Parts: sequence; C-alpha cells; structure tokens
Amino acid sequence: MIISTIIQAVCFITIILELLDIYKFLNGCRKVRCTVVSSKKIVKRKDGFLIDEYFRTRVSFQNNKETAKAVLRTSTFCPNGQQFDCYYHTEKHIIFRRRDLRKNIKSSTLILLSVSILFVVLNSVFSLAVIGRLILDNIINIFAWGLTAVFFIVGTSLIVYAVYAIRSYKDKDVAKITAVVEDVIMKTSRDNENRQYFYYPIYSYKYNGIQHTVRSKTKYSAPPKKGSNKTVFLNKRKGSLVEFSEAGKSLAEGICFYLIAACFIAVNWFLITPIL
Repeated sequence: MIISTIIQAVCFITIILELLDIYKFLNGCRKVRCTVVSSKKIVKRKDGFLIDEYFRTRVSFQNNKETAKAVLRTSTFCPNGQQFDCYYHTEKHIIFRRRDLRKNIKSSTLILLSVSILFVVLNSVFSLAVIGRLILDNIINIFAWGLTAVFFIVGTSLIVYAVYAIRSYKDKDVAKITAVVEDVIMKTSRDNENRQYFYYPIYSYKYNGIQHTVRSKTKYSAPPKKGSNKTVFLNKRKGSLVEFSEAGKSLAEGICFYLIAACFIAVNWFLITPIL
C-alpha cells in the first residue's frame, strides 16, 4: 500500500511538472502575422528516387516593432505576398504554424506525460483491490466487456468505410482514366538490420482541363517505371484519386478488430464470468 501511494505521488508530481513545462512553452508563444517573401521548392533524391520534397518558404513578420525574417517548411507553394498566422516563441526564437505545434514540444515531455498518466490509471485500478473483491470483480467485468464493445464498434466502422469505398467504384461519381507515373518516392523501414524499401508513385493526369499531380497512397515493393501509364480511378466531383488499397486496408483492419473482439468475448464468457 505504501509503495502504491509513493508511485501515485511520483506520477502526479511528474504530470504536474510536464504540464507546467508545456504551459511554459505555450505561454512563451505569441501569434504573429507572416507575409511570404519567397517560396522555393526543395527536392532530395537518393539512387534516382525521390526521398523528400517540400517548399522552403521565407516569411517576414513584426517582432517588437521590428521586421524579422524566418524560414518555414511548407508542403505547398506559397505565392509572394500571401499572409497567414504563425506562432513565434520569444525565448527560443522559433516560428511555426499551428499544425506544427506538437513537433515543437519536446518528445520526452510527451512520453513522460503519457507514461505517468498510464501509471496513475493502472495504479488506481490496482488500488481498488483493497476496497473489496466485489468492487474489483465488477470493474474487471465491466472493463472486459467495455473493451470488447470498443473493438466491435471500431471494427464495424472500418468495415462500413471499406464497403462504402469499394461500392464507390461502381458509383457514377467515379471515373476511370489513364495517368502517367511522373516520379517515384522511396521510403525505408525503421528497422536498420532488416531494412526494406517501399515505393510510392506520383501520378500526373489531366481532368476537366486541369492538370493534377498526386502522390499515391499505395506502396509497392518494386519501383514503378517512370513514364509508364497506369489506370486510376478519380472522384468526378473533386478530381481526386480514389485508391482501392485504402479500402482493402480498412477492410482487413476491421476484420482484425472483429477477431480481437471475438477473442475478448470468448475470454469473458468462458474464463472471467465463471470465476466472478
């Protein structure tokens, strides 16, 4: 009981300290209005394959009544004179857009915060054992069946999405056209010992008089040939790419969640419930 209390206290102190660290970082940020000065496309290649592509966007903003300049990494081209809001940290002298806020918070802070919260939750559940076996048993039963319901709901959502996406291939809103493989992006696995390479084609096609260049979400173990033709499906209203791989992946994940839910039902029904 004493050890449990000490763990709980340490976790609470860690949570408070990490939240204060996040608050300190956010408190040091202020919103500024940035104006684009220039935007240059940066392309990095390895062995002839594209490994990184972004725009180095230079912006200017007002800092203490003085004009300051900074460089942002953006995924799209920003024309000169375009304005958007950013956040500037007055102590660290860094500038970032709202979507990049999480990247600028130390990963160690987020990890410690997550682990501490997990320990508090687990320790709280464990501490309930001293209140009485009946309460603990009920919590285990409710938790087990609740977890089963969560897996079942998630699995159902994924399967419904997959069925809807697959049926869209037969829908009138989907068009079949021929696209050209303009380039290929190469990605590597994180496993350094058994490193694997995956390739994502970049398709170029013209639809309704507008030229589109889109990166495919389907990965290939072998690189598609540049300049080759590929039959793709498009959303007629948006002109965006429709890929079967996403639907297939969603369907497979939904089935896996169903199987996990079935395992939980079996464990609950034949092991936990008879004991309780």
